[in-house]
This record gives sequence, structure tokens and C-alpha cells, in this order.
Amino acid sequence: MLRLLKKTYRKTTEIKDTLLSSLRILNLKLKYPNISIIGKTKIGKNCYIVCDDESRLILRSVTIANNSSIVALRGGNISISNSYIGFNCMIVSRNEISIEKNCEIAEFTVIRDQDHRFGSINQPISKQGYNSSPIKIKQNVWVGAKSTILKGVVIEKNCVVAAHSLVNKSFLKSCLIAGLPAKKIRLLD
Repeated sequence: MLRLLKKTYRKTTEIKDTLLSSLRILNLKLKYPNISIIGKTKIGKNCYIVCDDESRLILRSVTIANNSSIVALRGGNISISNSYIGFNCMIVSRNEISIEKNCEIAEFTVIRDQDHRFGSINQPISKQGYNSSPIKIKQNVWVGAKSTILKGVVIEKNCVVAAHSLVNKSFLKSCLIAGLPAKKIRLLD
């Protein structure tokens, strides 16, 4: 009897979570005209998703876990297809970020296509502008927990980025990447 109650409770919770995700998606579509959410996209609780009028955000059959942020600002374009974004991830674009299908982005990962300019001690850093370059994460890439991917990086298909890596340059397909900064550890079969 207890087993049946637990199973019923789980099923009821799954239905509730799906309904709440649908409401989050509807809210985003109403709030941001440049957002496109297609397919079986699911958005977890407490996600912060922004797409201003100058930007574009496309989510195709993406699962976004709780507490993640996806922000497209001042001309930023983000496109994520058939992939998983883990808990507490941060994806911010002022240029372009593309995550192709079958990617797994683990928890606490940061992906940013820009950084602050600095150098003038007579002007606040917030007023000095940004440097930005596109990021492309090709098909079937796994990015390990707490990794950071910086501007201008292309990670070719079938790569694995080890946990806690700082990826500040591009890598060819089918390799294991690790380190601070990241380097190729070996090719994958």
C-alpha cells in the first residue's frame, strides 16, 4: 500500500512540475517577444531567463534545471538545441552562444561570451565597455561541473570538458579537455 502511495505521489509531482514548467514558458513568451521556445523544453524552478529587445534566445527541446540563468542582452544571441543545462548554471551573451544537440552542461557551469574592458583608472570598469566573441559548443559535448567557458571558444563535437576546467581556447573534436587553463589530455575513441 505504501509503495502505491509513493508511486502515485511521484506521478502527481511530475504532472505538477510539467504544468509549472509550461506556465514558466508561457510567461517568458509573453514577456519577451524575441524568445522562441520550441519542442519539449522544460524550465526548472527559480530560473532567471532574460532576452531584451535587441537580443534573441532560442530553446529547442532543452531541459534547464533549477536556479540556472540564461541571459541574452544588448544584441546577444543564444541558441540551445536538444541539450541539458544543469543546476545553477550561468549562460550570458552579448554576442553569440550556440549549444548544439545532445550536450550535457553540468551544474555550476559558467558560459560567457564577453568580459569587461579595463585599463583606465579614471573611469569605472562598468563604463569601459566589453570585449566579446562568439562561443560554439558543437554536438555531443559534456561539460563537467563547475567549468567555465570564455569568449571566442569553439568546442568541437564529441569532446568532454573535465570538471573545474577553464576553457579559454578552442579544441578539436573528440578529445578530453581538462585544467586551469584547459588543455587537451587525450583523444577519445
